[in-house]
Amino acid sequence: MPDAADPAAARARRRALVATNAGAFFSLSLMQIVGLVTPLWTTKLAIEPAWIGFILSARSVLPFLLSIQLGGLMDAIGVRKVMLACAAGGIALPLLYPLLPHVWPLIALQLVLGLVSAVSWLGSQASIGLLVHGDPRTMGIFSFLTNLGSVLGPLLLGLAWDHLGPVGGFGMVSLWSAGLLASTLAMPRAIPSAGRGGKGLPGPEVYLRAFRLLGRTLVAFVICMTFLRIALITMQESFYPVHLTGVGISAAQIGVLVSIAWLSSTPSTLLIGPAIRLLGSAEAVLAASVALSTVAITVTPALPGFWPLAAAACLFGIGQGLGFPLTISILSKDVGVEEQGVSAGLRATANRFAAVVVPLAMGAVAQAAGLGASFWVLGGALIAALVLCVLLFGSRRPKRRQGRG
Repeated sequence: MPDAADPAAARARRRALVATNAGAFFSLSLMQIVGLVTPLWTTKLAIEPAWIGFILSARSVLPFLLSIQLGGLMDAIGVRKVMLACAAGGIALPLLYPLLPHVWPLIALQLVLGLVSAVSWLGSQASIGLLVHGDPRTMGIFSFLTNLGSVLGPLLLGLAWDHLGPVGGFGMVSLWSAGLLASTLAMPRAIPSAGRGGKGLPGPEVYLRAFRLLGRTLVAFVICMTFLRIALITMQESFYPVHLTGVGISAAQIGVLVSIAWLSSTPSTLLIGPAIRLLGSAEAVLAASVALSTVAITVTPALPGFWPLAAAACLFGIGQGLGFPLTISILSKDVGVEEQGVSAGLRATANRFAAVVVPLAMGAVAQAAGLGASFWVLGGALIAALVLCVLLFGSRRPKRRQGRG
């Protein structure tokens, strides 16, 4: 980390923080608007639920397989280079969707755009982890701007879809990626990295480095919580729009509901300190936040109209807002600077595994028993997994490591 006594280094660090926070505005929300526009497109194409599950799952297959290696690549050559390539891909790929309205081309596009959007978000997380190393105040700013992008992105996408159709919706995704490209270009070329100086994807040893981290109880707990959090977000980004479209909710209203969720998550990040004092630890707050979001998304089929859905979306967002910065700050405090990219890749692997499994499972249940049943079945399974995780790791929470931030 730059020496605070060196004015040039301090200016470079401030510039890096500003650019990274700007990238946070676009990066997670890019994943979310891709996750919203694709279900709207599959519904318009009248694709069956089981196939929708395959299509929505496809965007997470390559991130699941490659997140750890790409995290290692960021450690090796720097975050900025990887994010520039991904932002450029995010501009071009969405424009192909309206030109290829068939299942197999759609799956192929999902594979690539899913990798591009996921790695963009991974890069933002790795960058902030390297710059602040778990500082709660700076992480709060990062989280606030991330959530702000998540409020505006779905809202604008829903409006673009309703007023301009699929071309407008996918065009909006390209414009959002252009914003990510601009913020990445503003990053200094010398964002801190492990400095291995290698080129190309790291070898299999990066997987060993990542999975050794799971031997730490705290890391294992955070990865489990990460899986559950992203499983819930995947429900929102997959069959939630499909279900709501089926009961007469417009794309603009769906965008508003998603925006409500993330709008409520933005101020909830300010409650983290009081919540930790109330529940006794950051880990307890993280588990409670997952429980709240699980209940809020699971009851979707039982809610009769827009305003009950809005109330549930608000509760969902509060849970996500409490949990998100904790997953990053807890993990970044327990790993060293040289492990930030790999730990972000490990967390992203858990994210993408959840995002692969959930659409497939929901699609299968929806095909067999209806869309409503898919929410109840998946929600119940996630509650059971949360209880199991707390029982396994909650009673043996380790002391914080000394000298790691």
